Amino acid sequence: MIKPCINRWLIIACLLNHSVGYAQEAAFSYVEEARGVTQQFQQTLKQELQAAIKTGGLKKAVDVCSVRAPKVAEKMAAETGWTIGRTSLKTRNQNNIPTAQEKTILEEFESRKSAGEDLAEMEWWQQQGTNMRYMKAIPMKGLCLSCHGTKVDASLKNHIKELYPRDTAIGFKADDIRGAFTLQKFIELSNGQIIK
Repeated sequence: MIKPCINRWLIIACLLNHSVGYAQEAAFSYVEEARGVTQQFQQTLKQELQAAIKTGGLKKAVDVCSVRAPKVAEKMAAETGWTIGRTSLKTRNQNNIPTAQEKTILEEFESRKSAGEDLAEMEWWQQQGTNMRYMKAIPMKGLCLSCHGTKVDASLKNHIKELYPRDTAIGFKADDIRGAFTLQKFIELSNGQIIK
């Protein structure tokens, strides 16, 4: 009498473990997707910035960040289903001020950096119900220091202030955390399972 009961509970436990494993695997596939979208967005922005600098110098690059970056994000969102943005603890564009959750994650990124974690690998993700969130740290590198570093040309600084009167995104050093790419996607669920 006891044996069939034990077998039944073992089968249920196995099925539950399989369901959890499937959900984790499906969630991870969204993380992989978010990584790809982030990389594509980053590369597209970099190419546009480099082209702008060649034709019009750093002031033109600032204009690209101001005008083109949101349009690139909108185009990619339409193509991928992911809303794409950038945020930071020190913002230039007021539209990029972090939410309470993003601020917490950015502060955690700073702690993780202090503990020695590689910025190139630093990310965070969370799936809550139908909402998938992903954030990837943006390291401060060479070219970006021209507009965000400790020694910004006075003329360029004035141009930045014209576009962004409440700019605080300055004073960074190489390998600081500039901020993060932040992505969000609403996913479909079936019987509590993520559909991929």
